[in-house]
Amino acid sequence: MKKVFIFIYFVLLGIGRNTPDQMFVYSGVGLIDIFTLIAFIYILQKRDHSVLIAKYRYELIAFTFFFVFASFSAFVNTFKYTLLLSDLFELFRYILIPVYLIVISIFFIRERNLTLLGFFLGVAYTGLIAYLNPRNLDILGTVQLFNPNVIGTIMVVSAVMATVFLKNSSIILKSFLIATLLFLSFYTFSKSSWLIAILVLYSFFVIEIFYSKNIRDKVTFSLIFVVPIFSIIALNFDLIYMLFYTKYLTTDFGLTAAEGNSFQARWGLIYSSIIIWTENPIFGVGISNWEQAHIENQMNLGSMFYLDDNPNSAFFYVLSCMGIIPFLIFLYVFFQFSLYVITALHGLGIGYHISIIVIMVFFLTGNIQVEMLKAYYFWFAYALFKTEALKLKSLY
Repeated sequence: MKKVFIFIYFVLLGIGRNTPDQMFVYSGVGLIDIFTLIAFIYILQKRDHSVLIAKYRYELIAFTFFFVFASFSAFVNTFKYTLLLSDLFELFRYILIPVYLIVISIFFIRERNLTLLGFFLGVAYTGLIAYLNPRNLDILGTVQLFNPNVIGTIMVVSAVMATVFLKNSSIILKSFLIATLLFLSFYTFSKSSWLIAILVLYSFFVIEIFYSKNIRDKVTFSLIFVVPIFSIIALNFDLIYMLFYTKYLTTDFGLTAAEGNSFQARWGLIYSSIIIWTENPIFGVGISNWEQAHIENQMNLGSMFYLDDNPNSAFFYVLSCMGIIPFLIFLYVFFQFSLYVITALHGLGIGYHISIIVIMVFFLTGNIQVEMLKAYYFWFAYALFKTEALKLKSLY
């Protein structure tokens, strides 16, 4: 029964809130949130988990302060802006983050294979549903996934996690999983997803060719993954070139944000966030108020103005909406995460330059979309890397 619960838990974690119909989410509260609280209450009754729980004391302290300052910011800004019921749920989810980390770590220690299998199945299901419910039915003769930037990020981040945590798994199953996730990410037509997918391909190749000690696995990997990838590229080079060149043209580098340049638009959103923060350095403008504050900056931004409801960056979202203290706390958490990545990959026998690539992948995702702060995939990765780092140091 416990194994069934753990498996279902991680399938739900992989699905998250990313299906078109918000499956398993009711009035802003996800079924996974309820499962997490139930699991945490059960865990608290087991004394053998007290040592691991203590290892998350800094995260508990950090997010307690994060929750307090974010809440204070939200309530202070009700005098100028608004505070919605959904904002209260979002604030509550911040205090739940350390709970998620503890539950994921303990389940990962108990049932490593079930944990990974459930999560990756949930992610693959999300990608498949996004493919079957496309945002656009015809882009250069094919479909574009539902919610492409978010789904694409989840696909490629999950792929990079698979290259690391499935290092000693079946090379056939691992290659099939990573190929599936990267295949789905292609249909996002998102430059950031494509860039991260290239980093994932490089990491996967280096890990399997240079860090694997099994000659048979190296040969199998070359035959079922490397040769097909290069063959597909060679046979469809003109089509692939046309796709990338078309994407380059549609970016409109010579234009302003107002005229359609996506890079200028992203820079305008970040610059607007900086202006918002300088005007509200201590408390920010409160969660969910970024769009209104951004519109108020339209005259200052001029041709850099691009209408959006968030800055497309978790880091700048925290800075402009919650103020300097939550921003510094979030930086501290990401710095800790980076240290765990380096320690864990070193323990798994993977070189430091791959660690840097993994950190880059998560840093890029944090600066291309705001969802990183609330996304289950990041906290799943945080818990797994920390657990591996603690295991290396024999701290549990």
